[in-house]
Amino acid sequence: MFAAGLATGFAVAAGVFTAGSLGARLGFEPSPSYFFGGKMVRAEVVVKDGAGTHDYRLDRGVVRAVSSSSITLRERTGDLVTIPVSGGADVRVNGRSVSISQVRKGSSALVVRDGDQAAGWVRATPRP
Repeated sequence: MFAAGLATGFAVAAGVFTAGSLGARLGFEPSPSYFFGGKMVRAEVVVKDGAGTHDYRLDRGVVRAVSSSSITLRERTGDLVTIPVSGGADVRVNGRSVSISQVRKGSSALVVRDGDQAAGWVRATPRP
């Protein structure tokens, strides 16, 4: 459900970003890939679906530490952020379902949580 909501949000954002002369006013051409692509550090996405309104928080960075209940990322800004991770989180490394303890220091990661709850979604990719 989260993925469908996020995809819908991206699609709506694409329509908004391509309309009008927003790019001219900002000095760059905004697009979902600009905001959510490789330059993204962190984001907040509010989604309303059949279950209600969700305030998703996305954090991206390099894994500095992992425990059974949290992950610490160094974001591109240099900030260190420690995010609690739910025991039932959907954690994947290179698309393969794993436990949080299998996420390795030095990997790139995207962590998603609903508001102040523990993260329920972690995607990591080992860096060469």
